[in-house]
Amino acid sequence: DTNFKEDRNGRPIMLHSVDKKIIEASFHNDSLFLSKLNVIDYSLLLIIDYATWSVSFGIIDYIRQYTWDKQLENVGKTVIHMSTPTITNPQDYKNRFREAMGKYFMFIPSREGCPELTNGTSSTETDQSFTTRDDSIRS
Repeated sequence: DTNFKEDRNGRPIMLHSVDKKIIEASFHNDSLFLSKLNVIDYSLLLIIDYATWSVSFGIIDYIRQYTWDKQLENVGKTVIHMSTPTITNPQDYKNRFREAMGKYFMFIPSREGCPELTNGTSSTETDQSFTTRDDSIRS
């Protein structure tokens, strides 16, 4: 979070709506998979190539499981500090990760959605829809 906020001055990365759907599906599915494995403390590695305006990303640091010592740390920090601890259970961590990713990436309208940009012409491209697995699905 801190590196992203400093590097981007708090501004989100703007993506076309189809690209944002793909990224959201990736974050959704990957965080669901990691939470089912009881994994916490993962992070996003983001590389922006300003020469080509391309973005590459991946989830890293996904080794830490939510074990008894992390559960104890969670309870201890909650009781002692009377605040929300940084170490949370996998379900809460997944939700916090998804919420943060939703703030870091925003979509820009396509030319097809803005008549003033297309001079009233329509595009032959179709917007693909991407589906994600629902959290209620049990593996």
